[in-house]
Amino acid sequence: MNKVNCAVCNKEEYVSNSRNKNYKTCSRTCFSIFKKSQTVNNAVCTECKKEFHIKPSQKSRFCRTMGIFCSTKCSTAFKKSFYLGEKNPNYRGRLIDSGGYSIVYTLKYGRLKAHQAVAFDILGINKIPKGYCIHHRDTMTINNSPENLCFLSGSDHAWLHKQYGNATLYAFMNNKIDLESLIDWSTDKEKAKRLLPLNLLNQRGVVKLDELLENPEEDNQQPS
Repeated sequence: MNKVNCAVCNKEEYVSNSRNKNYKTCSRTCFSIFKKSQTVNNAVCTECKKEFHIKPSQKSRFCRTMGIFCSTKCSTAFKKSFYLGEKNPNYRGRLIDSGGYSIVYTLKYGRLKAHQAVAFDILGINKIPKGYCIHHRDTMTINNSPENLCFLSGSDHAWLHKQYGNATLYAFMNNKIDLESLIDWSTDKEKAKRLLPLNLLNQRGVVKLDELLENPEEDNQQPS
């Protein structure tokens, strides 16, 4: 047995050799006090400026873009002031939404995504039928010219992106790759030949929108 003294209350006791190796305190209460005494404040609360301790692993593991907070109360208080005006996700004057799509306000349609407003005007509709979407041909969400947009079913839209990927579609629209090459690369040449040249201008008057509204596809609508 080994004679030891508690690091907090200095109580004397005898412990076994195995316990003596890591002995610090005589009880859980003392150990709690001892642990707090060994904790060094290494952070400052962004809201209340109070110094507090945070695990180093938490500092390195999490991306804290707004700051570090000592409590949920401080975090909530900070967010109330941080998310004011344009920073608020629901800000009505926002020009670009969280998905990178341009937002516009029109007298005819109200507030909606720019590519939808362009499609509505050209195709003569006021909503996107279930199972369909507006595709950005060069994958650039801010390019909302009629030549860069086309009306597709959800399945065709998903197939295009899976078949070629954003980089290839962008290169095609910027004349880095010709249409014949893209069709030749495809696993479904007839589908590629049909879909790649489409845009709102050559679809105007061709797409049977009345039929689509009455008989929507079963596919879930895909994001554009």
